[in-house]
Amino acid sequence: MNSKEMEEAIEKYKPQIVITNEQKNDYPATEAILKIQNSKELYKPKFIIVSAYPDIWVKCRNRGIDAEVIIKPYDEEKIIEKIKYIIQD
Repeated sequence: MNSKEMEEAIEKYKPQIVITNEQKNDYPATEAILKIQNSKELYKPKFIIVSAYPDIWVKCRNRGIDAEVIIKPYDEEKIIEKIKYIIQD
């Protein structure tokens, strides 16, 4: 799924949490997330970004992106931990 398809799926299904890989075929997931989070009209789920690039934390914080980050490689427990954290928030 590319970023545009992700945006469309979010509007259609309105999930509570979206787990996405940063690298997409069209443009980075962080671009789509920033667009969604800055919009007054779009539905805003919580995001978990999965990336092999450790500097993704810095990119998110510098751009004001509100998302949890998981660095590859990771195990299932990391994702479960992040989901639990988001649900408790």
